[in-house]
Amino acid sequence: MSLSLSATNQTWTNPLEHPAVQAWSKLHPGRVSPETIETLKRNKKSAIYRLTGVGPKGSAVIAKRCLTATALTERIIYKDILPCLPVPSLRYFGFLEDQEAQFCWLFIEDAGNELYTPSETRHCAAGARWLAVLHTCAACMDAAARLPDRGSRFYLEQLRLARDNIMKSFANPAMNPSELSVLKEIVAQCDFLENKDSVGRCRGLWYMAILRQKTFVSAIPATELP
Repeated sequence: MSLSLSATNQTWTNPLEHPAVQAWSKLHPGRVSPETIETLKRNKKSAIYRLTGVGPKGSAVIAKRCLTATALTERIIYKDILPCLPVPSLRYFGFLEDQEAQFCWLFIEDAGNELYTPSETRHCAAGARWLAVLHTCAACMDAAARLPDRGSRFYLEQLRLARDNIMKSFANPAMNPSELSVLKEIVAQCDFLENKDSVGRCRGLWYMAILRQKTFVSAIPATELP
């Protein structure tokens, strides 16, 4: 059964009929019935569920349904890169194409309920150690070459898109002079960063901005947090 976009708010009385459980059962038919199904995220582009009790020794498994391009990239990371690095990582349990061609399922180990908190010193320390090993060891791996390009040209394109979207707001009649001034200053900073050398120097800032938006600790087992 496919979790169609129109079914995002559907309630499943029988756990075995839940799309995440049905997808999991095709990969691991011996461990099918979950104790509970917890919805962690659900929107038009992705859905993430915690299936309690279906993993090894009754552990929980994270079932993620997302766009195929995203799933293919994450499969490379969880299957071909992280297990080969000298760092703790979440176990990869499988990949399955959805009945809707634009979606796929990924199944990985549950990292637990503790989220990454930038204000927590122990989180920052654990994350920094983990990322340092990841970037120094994974760069030379053959699998890394199959990941999408995230060089300077990618970030330059993102900067231009962001600037164009901001400039579209200039004509908004609800914008007061103070707010408009802030937006114009942001556009001015984007103009500065568009310089080829500046974009190269600022890539690290983009990475940090992304990490602040993403719970990258989800790739680190809870036992790795001090």
